[in-house]
Amino acid sequence: MKNNVKLFVLVAFIFLFSCGDKKVDTTAAREEMEAREIKVVPEAKVIERALQLGDSLVAKMNQDSAMTQSGDVYQSWNMSGTKISSTAYLMFKTYAMGEKETEVFQAYEYSAKNSIEVEPNIQTLPEAMVLYNAPIIENDKLVGMWSIHLPRKYIVLSIKD
Repeated sequence: MKNNVKLFVLVAFIFLFSCGDKKVDTTAAREEMEAREIKVVPEAKVIERALQLGDSLVAKMNQDSAMTQSGDVYQSWNMSGTKISSTAYLMFKTYAMGEKETEVFQAYEYSAKNSIEVEPNIQTLPEAMVLYNAPIIENDKLVGMWSIHLPRKYIVLSIKD
């Protein structure tokens, strides 16, 4: 009985003095928990974010004018631990590409032959990837196509709501 009283006094003593008036900042922990929550993201938001990411990457690549003149350019980035790759394809050349890339490239070639304006576009690929394509324009003329493979997981995690 005496041991129980000593134990109770010890626990009460620790409890009283361990709980000070200091508040613990839990903001970082709360933000991390919210970031790890499972989200349901509509397909429209995924496509919108993929267009934003693709546009920003193409803007970076277009700053280097030598890249668009050399053709067959392959560039890779490691963004937040995710590998993102891009390739520049020049018009009226033959390339080994995936099915969707080939279809978009042929549409860009058709547009170049017929002076039709083209816009960046998004294609979903079955292997949890999103394909972003954008025209390479030089001297107001379509000369090629940027093709960027964006992992779907990277796109979803980059959406901030």
